[in-house]
Amino acid sequence: MLEGRADYITYTWNKVQYADQYSVQASTDQTFATVTKRTTTSDTSKYMGGHVQGTVYYWRVQAISFAGPGEWSDVWSFKADVLGVKEEMGTPTAYSISQNYPNPFNPTTTISFALPQSGFTTLTVYDILGREVHMLLNKKVEAGIHEINFDATNFQSGVYFYKIQSGNFSQIKKMVFMK
Repeated sequence: MLEGRADYITYTWNKVQYADQYSVQASTDQTFATVTKRTTTSDTSKYMGGHVQGTVYYWRVQAISFAGPGEWSDVWSFKADVLGVKEEMGTPTAYSISQNYPNPFNPTTTISFALPQSGFTTLTVYDILGREVHMLLNKKVEAGIHEINFDATNFQSGVYFYKIQSGNFSQIKKMVFMK
């Protein structure tokens, strides 16, 4: 299932039993010889930007469990156009933060989040010991979908956490930096 605007699309699929993560690929060719979008998430949906209007995209999902990656799903396709693929655009109806992508990453990654209303928002990165190591965002942010890039060039490889706080919403996600 897909929804969004022409340049931002939410990819959605069914949960697979025992899956810890899902790998999602999108390509402009059915053979996936050139993968234009690649991400890993623990959710059963992923909101991704950068789609070119008028372009046909093919996409697939692979479940990953403790035993390793499964088979790729069937391939689905859609055309990103000016009308989009969702009937209704606008402000998100709920707060959310997506798993960073790519994850693991080296040295940059993107964090996406949705705010249903404007408000003071912080996005903070912590090390494995819970120490604040970087403040990505600390200001009033308008309602909508937002992306922030995190450059960890000057950080050590390892597990980090990022935490968003906006209004009464607070959520933490884990990310892995591998040099």
